[in-house]
Amino acid sequence: METDRVWANSTTTLTSEREPGAPPDDVRLEFIRRHVVRTFPGVKSDALNRKFATDAVASRLFDFLHVPDARLLLFTDHGDESSGVVDVYATPPANLFGDASKSKNMPPVTVLYLLKTVKGPISPTK
Repeated sequence: METDRVWANSTTTLTSEREPGAPPDDVRLEFIRRHVVRTFPGVKSDALNRKFATDAVASRLFDFLHVPDARLLLFTDHGDESSGVVDVYATPPANLFGDASKSKNMPPVTVLYLLKTVKGPISPTK
């Protein structure tokens, strides 16, 4: 399936860190970045940009923004808040919250869910 994926500007730095006069980023990705950074304060923007630039994550982001049936985007640190690493899923992984019998000793898992309430692409203007 051919698509017109253009992520050149969306995998750079946050808008607030970009050079003056640089082309504007996709506001939808900027919205997602802001929420990820607020939810996971240990994640650095350059690490997040590298994560967004990987084929797997870029594909999930593109699908969430453009494919009507892609209605969930999930970010998690798997309970390792200080790692500065988040994983991105289009469907919740089976082991998201770990083994229930060992949950007493496990650190809390932080999860950011982005849900589309209706089927359809996400408009950059609304």
